[in-house]
Formats: sequence, C-alpha cells, structure tokens
Amino acid sequence: MAGFDPPIIVLVVDDDRLTPTVMSQMLTRLGCSVSTAENGEIVLEMIIGGTWKPEDGPNSRVFDSRHDGERDQNGEGTENGYAYDVVFLDNQMPIMSGLEMVSKLREMGRADFVVGITGNALINDQKEYSEAGVDHILTKPVFESSLVKMLTIADERRRKS
Repeated sequence: MAGFDPPIIVLVVDDDRLTPTVMSQMLTRLGCSVSTAENGEIVLEMIIGGTWKPEDGPNSRVFDSRHDGERDQNGEGTENGYAYDVVFLDNQMPIMSGLEMVSKLREMGRADFVVGITGNALINDQKEYSEAGVDHILTKPVFESSLVKMLTIADERRRKS
C-alpha cells in the first residue's frame, strides 16, 4: 500500500454513482483525503471560487472565494496552492463535460493536475481529451495500480512546488 505524507487531496468527478464510490474507497484506503462531485460546473466552482460546503463528514472541505482555492476546516490549503493535488475527471457528464471543464481551467491559465477518466477506449476520443488539457488519461474500469501511479505523480508535483 502506498502511503503519502501529508495525505494527497483528491477530487473524483463522475455523474455515475458507482465510479466515485469505488474510487473513493480505493483512494481512502491509499491514505488520500477524497471529495466528489457529479459534473464539471460544480468542479469549477469548487476549484476557483464561490462558497461550497459538502455534507459534514470526516473529510469535509470548506471553500472560500477570498482565497482562490480550497481550505480545510483549519484554513489550510494544499502544499502547492491548488485546491486539489489531483482531480480524477470523467469526460461524459451532463451540464458540463470533463472536456469542457478542463478546457476552461486551461483557458484560465491554471495548471491543476487533471487525470481524465473515460469509458471510451477509442484513440481519437482520448486524443481529443488530451488536447483539451488533461495531464493523463485512464480508461474504466480504473484499477488501484493505475491510481497509485497517478498519486505518485501528484505527490512528486506537489513536492516540487
């Protein structure tokens, strides 16, 4: 089992209830602090502004627009200044797709570490997602070994910043 100190702050975004549930369980077991969302519009608000508070729970996060990012209940953000160390982002979602969401992030000049998650193994679809700005792409089903690889990259990125 991989251990990350401090824990990696992760956001899992998917409109399907099963994928975030399974990924959250794996990521929590790997020592991550996990939040979830169901579409790209919510994610943009969570990452760049507004006030948002999830249901109270052990991993609850508080967002404050005055700080341009996430703060935990003690007022702390991630080490690299981003709301999350890694965002696992499904592509096919209602309201705002993963492709649209990551494009908007990149247009704002943000370098958040985004791992695209897709149920589509077609190379052209993956290429389009990559060109929109995701850093890596994983296909469903997502395996724990793939998550560990992405968490290791996220950990290296936050240590360099």
